[in-house]
Amino acid sequence: MIDTSKRLLQVERLKASHFQLFSNVENKSTVQWLQSMVMRGWISTAEKQLSNILPASQPICVVAIENKVILAYLIIKPNNKRRSCLNISFPRFLASSVNFSPLEIQEILMQEAIEIESQKTYQTWLARSPSSSTDNIAIAREIGFQPIKLIRRWKPNKAVDEIKRPSCNLCTGLEIEPLRRSNAFLLWQLVQINESIQIRQSIDNQWTDLLSRSSKGSRLLIKHGSNTKNCIFGLINVETLDESITLKLVRNIAWDSSLNNAIPNILANTKNQIPNVVLETSNEDDQLNNLLNKEGWINYQDIILLCRGMWRRQITRRHINSTNSIDSMIERLQPKQQPQLPTPSMCPR
Repeated sequence: MIDTSKRLLQVERLKASHFQLFSNVENKSTVQWLQSMVMRGWISTAEKQLSNILPASQPICVVAIENKVILAYLIIKPNNKRRSCLNISFPRFLASSVNFSPLEIQEILMQEAIEIESQKTYQTWLARSPSSSTDNIAIAREIGFQPIKLIRRWKPNKAVDEIKRPSCNLCTGLEIEPLRRSNAFLLWQLVQINESIQIRQSIDNQWTDLLSRSSKGSRLLIKHGSNTKNCIFGLINVETLDESITLKLVRNIAWDSSLNNAIPNILANTKNQIPNVVLETSNEDDQLNNLLNKEGWINYQDIILLCRGMWRRQITRRHINSTNSIDSMIERLQPKQQPQLPTPSMCPR
């Protein structure tokens, strides 16, 4: 049904000509948001045309339209400045369809949105879905996505927040720094060692990409040595469609005992500055997850990170000179001279 009737559903980048369709959208704040996405889409187009000058940062909105009614939309946003990795959201619905089920609309919209924005060079796509949403995961796998990571999401426990805990000072040699250009590379190194090679290749982030995102809440815990300066813990702003600010927690592979006091201190200050903050941790980091649970944070949701794309292969370019190269290869496979045969021995065995 999807293949034969797909033509009844139009999938397009949101543009100014769609303004007349906004009258069917009941929520006025959604209308204003869609209008702003049209303008951000213009900037995104300029970024693509001037990619050598302007780094990719702006999102675009792709909509599904049936009978001049916007049924659903999704967001595509660059994950790095080079557009080698893009984030795609699962569709959000604005109206019901006459000809399609919600699952059919999701599949058509996501598949065609990827085709609209795909480029000839290497590119990967990331999508995030609650682990409980079997429909989202099934659709994502149908169009080529594979799960690569499980993420835990945490929110503050208001009952615990009402109990004021005594503040503790950081251990000697530790210092909290906001994210800035001078320390971004240290935080990027910490991110790299926290991810598998597969994820690092898929996301394809460089240290300067950390600076292109919102820095609200992003900070580093620096440990000073005699002649060294290392980042042992960090919070990174993660841009999602949620209204709340989301911070990803990363730490050094070796658990530093000073983190037992430093992390609760940092998170308490973060909650005071951003009351509705959401934290994200790797499902595999038992020590960090146990600490958050001990401090009263609530693990309210698990997210599956899905990826679609071909893994990179390092290719060595070599020029082969016509048929002579084949002859030379065969010649190299042949022995230069007849190998010496063993001399028969007359010694008794």
